[in-house]
Amino acid sequence: MNALTILKTITTIISIYILIITLRIILSWFRTVNSNQLIVILKKITDPYLNLFRGIKFLRIGMFDLSAMAGIILLFIVHTLLSYFEFALSNNQSITYILVIDIILSILWQGISWVIMLLMFLCLVRAGSLFLSKDPSGKFWQVIDMIVQPISNKLERIVKKNLKYTQALIISAFIFLGMRFIGDFLINQLIRLIYQLPV
Repeated sequence: MNALTILKTITTIISIYILIITLRIILSWFRTVNSNQLIVILKKITDPYLNLFRGIKFLRIGMFDLSAMAGIILLFIVHTLLSYFEFALSNNQSITYILVIDIILSILWQGISWVIMLLMFLCLVRAGSLFLSKDPSGKFWQVIDMIVQPISNKLERIVKKNLKYTQALIISAFIFLGMRFIGDFLINQLIRLIYQLPV
């Protein structure tokens, strides 16, 4: 077996493992499926890897657990790096450490910005439901509140004002939007600086 075949095999295995983790996450949202034999098998396959991320405190925001996403992002980084190595080997090109840093930063920021935009969307949806509905309660809204209420509470502590829940949600959404734009700008500037380093 040559190096190219080994890289192709590893990237294929990582792709399949990402799909298995994604399937396990989706199935875990349905309580009736949790006792199913398929979910038991999927847990045995995925939990040893996902447990590496579950103990990291900053990956939990209220009831929102980002540990599985962190695990998937790491797999994407490894998969992308191996794919670039595979491409370089098959085309007799070299891979520089600058390209590797670019790939890692880009994928990390894609994952982080996805979470930021999801939180912004949830804040706006919840604020909209509070504006438009006379009785914005129910299990769906309770789940969203478990995710976004800790964010609005933290915002109140930062600004040291008692804000209405809808105000805190709207302000939080704009903060997330600002974080996304500022993050995009900073990552692009950082990558430009990296490419100016000597190879």
